[in-house]
Amino acid sequence: MTRARFVRNWILALGCSAEVAFAAELDLGPPVPRVAQTAPTVGQQPTGYAQRAFGLRLGATLPGVGPAPGPYASIQAYERAVGLLGWGPISARYFDELAIGGDGHGFAFAASGQASIGPRYRMTDRHSLVLRPMLRASIRQEGGVYLSSLRLPGLEAGYQYQGPNLEFDAVGHAAPLLTGVWANDTWSVPLGGSAYGVSLSTTARPLRFDLDLNWFGESASAWTVLELRGHLCALIGKKAQLPSYRSGDPRRPVHVGPRAADYSWSVCADFASIRTENSRLASEFASSWTLGISLLTGSFSLLDPAPPPRLSSARSTSVVEQIVSSERGNP
Repeated sequence: MTRARFVRNWILALGCSAEVAFAAELDLGPPVPRVAQTAPTVGQQPTGYAQRAFGLRLGATLPGVGPAPGPYASIQAYERAVGLLGWGPISARYFDELAIGGDGHGFAFAASGQASIGPRYRMTDRHSLVLRPMLRASIRQEGGVYLSSLRLPGLEAGYQYQGPNLEFDAVGHAAPLLTGVWANDTWSVPLGGSAYGVSLSTTARPLRFDLDLNWFGESASAWTVLELRGHLCALIGKKAQLPSYRSGDPRRPVHVGPRAADYSWSVCADFASIRTENSRLASEFASSWTLGISLLTGSFSLLDPAPPPRLSSARSTSVVEQIVSSERGNP
């Protein structure tokens, strides 16, 4: 054997020994069996419903008795955001709405928002009692009818249910009416005193429904304005989105978020009614009705409070494959 061949064989032997030593040091052991397990959840995760969407709204307003009886058709650029969420002992409710456009009477717009957050008493995993400090503000002009209000500070209290396929939130609310105006083309009346009402929101996938009833009262002038608004949406275009996972060891994925059902579009119908009770101007103006339909696109997420999916822990199966298998109902 030549010296060159001897040196080459000696180097190869050293390389093989190093590979064997490296494998022994890793001590991978036998393959991990496919045993079903539930991945642990990291931290407190929110549950409920969240939305922010943009689109186009077509509507019609019938102002009722007055100098401009209508009806007036309208077209508006439209935005709507909703948040009904829970984090352990905390509950939050949020809405905002923005519409800009025109109708047969002139410029038509709406800008409103409400926000509340506070503790909830969880009677069970699904049922809770909520108490939330709140603020509300709104300004609208539709078909020559103008209504604005600012309510702060306020309080809402009620009941909340959060389940895998159904969410329900019903509260009564009250607040001082810091400022407000109720007007049409010929007169304007300031509102004050107090405001109170009832709000209901429910999600029964793929449907969403919100109802808001408000009384604006001023005892000094015997004025009471009653406002009722409803919003019904069908969520469409469900996304195939997997839950969020994170793990340092691919054989033990960790669940870091609730199972989410996300949608891309919604088709909505809305209605509103404004009536004047005990009004000195009832002979001029007593009511207003508004109907609308809208097509919105954006983010619509139903955060499911169901337990994390069951995963199979196997070294030969990737985390993504395990999640897909769990989504399909495989063991």
